[in-house]
Amino acid sequence: MSFAILAIVNLMEFRELAFAMAAGVLIDAFFVRSVLVPALISLFGRAGGWPWARLADERAAEPGALSAAA
Repeated sequence: MSFAILAIVNLMEFRELAFAMAAGVLIDAFFVRSVLVPALISLFGRAGGWPWARLADERAAEPGALSAAA
């Protein structure tokens, strides 16, 4: 809705801003989140899931971790 309001104002600067914002949202939605983020996570391996991978490693390293879970 805000993009449409910026686009219909008769000032060229607002139209340019609306176009830039809409293009940024589309690039983020279709390229960054669907292609770039999964590629970087697979590239970094276990470091790609940083906080959860570290927590899982620490819990597995605790003595008696299996008996406490049961």
